Amino acid sequence: GRWDRFFRAHGLKGPSKDRQQGLFSEMRLLLRLLSEDYTVDDAVSSWRGALRAYHDFEFGNRIIEVKSTAGKDIATGAFDVTRRPHRHLELGVA
Repeated sequence: GRWDRFFRAHGLKGPSKDRQQGLFSEMRLLLRLLSEDYTVDDAVSSWRGALRAYHDFEFGNRIIEVKSTAGKDIATGAFDVTRRPHRHLELGVA
């Protein structure tokens, strides 16, 4: 099942600290989307992080890339936030 695949991929230690931080940040954005009047179905189905897609959330022409940092500063130029033609890219920083 899903948990078997998870533990085969990550071992008993689970995902790395960086991957955990990234997942937590994506879940925080998911909660924020729900407060923006997206339905649960729309918000959850827009999440692409579990599929290892190019961006973390996709809503038609709106795409969101989530980045997290453990420090106080973030340099967006250090991340791959390449735009796609005819799509509105937003950067969510947590």
